Amino acid sequence: MRLRFHRPTWTVALAAVALATAVSGCKRPSSQQIVLTKDQEQQIAENVLAAPPAMQNKAEIKFEDKITLIGYDVKGLPAKKGGTVDLTMYFRVDQPVVGDWKIFLHFEAPGLKRQPFDHYGVGGLYPVGNWKKGEIVRDTVSIQIPQDWPDGPAQVLVGFFDWGAWSKAQQNRRLK
Repeated sequence: MRLRFHRPTWTVALAAVALATAVSGCKRPSSQQIVLTKDQEQQIAENVLAAPPAMQNKAEIKFEDKITLIGYDVKGLPAKKGGTVDLTMYFRVDQPVVGDWKIFLHFEAPGLKRQPFDHYGVGGLYPVGNWKKGEIVRDTVSIQIPQDWPDGPAQVLVGFFDWGAWSKAQQNRRLK
């Protein structure tokens, strides 16, 4: 499997062959209404890093002046229908993002099928609006590949969108 970066104007595409996504998203209405258990706080602490770790694929993809995707790891290749691929992304926080922002991640077989899922970072526990300048946030998504996914190339689109603006007024605000 090959992974390549493409740079559309509003998103970053991680091109993949025969991947699919079925990941649960966070369903809570607002990132500001979170009460965490000690275990959840520990999970966040384990995924907020002071320095970049070793990673399979380095990158320098900027989302405006706010967040930079500095790299990613992929486990579970080659991808197979009915299997799982884990995608771990490493984001550097260059400036805080104010508001109720989420990570979007869409898996698609171009022109055939799209499986979107949007989520707050770190398994739904650490919303983008809570990220602090200088942090490296590790966000892992387990991608379940459906049995009926089309054969051939697929891509994963990654970016950030303002969930608050969308949920209140269907405004489609994204970091460029």
